[in-house]
Amino acid sequence: RRLQVQSDLPWWLVCRGTIHKFRCVPHLTGRRFEHGVTDCYTLFRDAYHLAGIEMPDFHREDDWWRNGQNLYLDNMEATGLYQVPLSAAQPGDVLLCCFGSSVPNHAA
Repeated sequence: RRLQVQSDLPWWLVCRGTIHKFRCVPHLTGRRFEHGVTDCYTLFRDAYHLAGIEMPDFHREDDWWRNGQNLYLDNMEATGLYQVPLSAAQPGDVLLCCFGSSVPNHAA
């Protein structure tokens, strides 16, 4: 993993006749925040990728939650996420939060 981050290239693996492509994912810790590039969505998308789960990236402008958009809930189906009761949450689940907004605008 360290070599892939240094190379900044996707790596390919052929296993039992199936080709797998692994995009280069920077280390999850020590990132500088940049909206739409290294934000909270990117962080959990990258963490899921490292666990073998692919999630799409989508364009998001800063302050989208103040402009009538609801990107997390509107894209739940495309990302493969679904709502569960807090009592059923498990390690690896994503918590959506509303910070100064009526729609979820942060993921943890």
